[in-house]
Amino acid sequence: MFPYIRHLILRAARNGVPTIEINPACTEISDVCRYRIPLGAAEAMTRIWARARGEAAPV
Repeated sequence: MFPYIRHLILRAARNGVPTIEINPACTEISDVCRYRIPLGAAEAMTRIWARARGEAAPV
């Protein structure tokens, strides 16, 4: 994990800012993130956009 990403996530979490991790594998920030989506980014975003448009998420 890039240090600048870890630093920003830890800082946000300490300040009560909701954080989300999209990654199929657990990382060193997984326990800190408020939300975790254990998928690859393309699949996760496809599902998120489908739900935002009111569509059934692809399986």
